[in-house]
Amino acid sequence: MELPCFMEISSTILQENALNMSFDSGANFSFPVLGQRGGRLVDGMFLFSEATGGRPFAWILLESETGVPLLYARCGVSDFVDTACYPLEKAVELSLPAKLTEKAYAQRYQQLYEVYEELRRFPFEPAPSEEQRKIMHRYKELFLSLACTGHYPFYKALSREFFGWLDMLADVEPEVSVSDEPPRETGAQPEAVAALLENIQQGLDCLARQFAERIATDSHKEGLFDDMHAELMEYKKGLISTLTEPLERDIIKIIDDIGKTIEAYRGRPPSRENYNRFFSIFEGTQTDLSDLLYRQGIEPYRVEGTKVEILRQQILATVPTNDPKLDKTLAHRHSTGWEKTGKIIRPERISVYLYTPEEKE
Repeated sequence: MELPCFMEISSTILQENALNMSFDSGANFSFPVLGQRGGRLVDGMFLFSEATGGRPFAWILLESETGVPLLYARCGVSDFVDTACYPLEKAVELSLPAKLTEKAYAQRYQQLYEVYEELRRFPFEPAPSEEQRKIMHRYKELFLSLACTGHYPFYKALSREFFGWLDMLADVEPEVSVSDEPPRETGAQPEAVAALLENIQQGLDCLARQFAERIATDSHKEGLFDDMHAELMEYKKGLISTLTEPLERDIIKIIDDIGKTIEAYRGRPPSRENYNRFFSIFEGTQTDLSDLLYRQGIEPYRVEGTKVEILRQQILATVPTNDPKLDKTLAHRHSTGWEKTGKIIRPERISVYLYTPEEKE
């Protein structure tokens, strides 16, 4: 299946304000990343603006195969990283790793989306080919030259598996640091030992808060995804019902017409005139059914000529012949084939000649 172009999808969402949230005109999408949610492949990104200090204020997940939004909601920094180790007052560095001219940036920006589309054709491939490795390496080069360094923790939190697959951003998250070194002498001062223990305790508290926040955040994300998935399933059920209702009504009408015809002719005496009328009505029913299928885009077909086309015809039987010129050619048509927009629903059913030499006595 051809994946929808992510760049076109994200641009449409931003232009139509599909998030149904008020945000300033300076809002920007992050670069897209691949992820996995509930066994599905998704494209994820966050929105940021200068008004929010460059920090994420909303995020969205799209189902990769269809482009259907699975999740879009407001968010905060705490949805991405631990605020104890990455405080809200900490400035987000929005400068680029490489100094690029406006023209060079625009070119690389376009190239990154093109390479990303190539990546989406083999997501999380455990053993990529040489050509696929080149695409992965090119994406890494473009991403690291275009993405703001201050956004690295948010990117990694959005899809750890994606950057783990690419072997990127392995060391961007803040780590708990212990600034004081342990005393080297056995006769260390009690004050130094107490300060060291307090520093260690602060680090452990930070890790505990990070662990608790991560569990709560993951549970919240999974709940949102489950709700969106349930809503999507209900929408699909309603859509299928809407599409099949005209077909159902047509079938019911044909059933009613057949019932009326049977009742009308049940008490009539058998005669050639009644037989011909009944036969004509029966032919009309066949036409009604064909029209019903035509309204659904389904049409009958017959392969012209006597040459057999295996992809469009189904051989039900063979007819022996002693003429080698007729071997494997059309002998009899049993029923027409049916197709919908070029896709074969049921092939034409035929019999073919099979050359069988006469046995010499």
